[in-house]
Amino acid sequence: MILTGCNNKESLEVTRFRTEINHFCDNIKEIDTSINEITNITADEDGLKEATKTLMNHMDRLNEEFTKFADMDFPAEYDYLEQMADEAGSYMTEAVNAYHKTYDGNYTESMEDYAQQNYSRAYKRIQFIIDILNGKDPNAAQ
Repeated sequence: MILTGCNNKESLEVTRFRTEINHFCDNIKEIDTSINEITNITADEDGLKEATKTLMNHMDRLNEEFTKFADMDFPAEYDYLEQMADEAGSYMTEAVNAYHKTYDGNYTESMEDYAQQNYSRAYKRIQFIIDILNGKDPNAAQ
């Protein structure tokens, strides 16, 4: 009986974890869709400012989701992925901070490139984790 109870607890922990991961993925998809729908941009300065403000709000939400992901408790069997989740959160925070610096009036191409590189690093780590959780070889697609 004790072993069964332990196995059930572990199964509940993994189930909870998978639910949190699915929630994270759903939120990221929603934010990504919102970012891609920023199309009502007028060529005047006010239109560009409003589009930039909307984009930065979505990026802030994205950063919040990545931070929550990094703070998630991974079950023992996936514990080895926690550091990668932390890295994803750190890279997204760095990306969003750089995007703010870029689009809050101090645009430089090098800062935008830096932001994009960190953004890509964050997503690459998330994709690696998701592939592992789905039983895929994360290196197969590379």
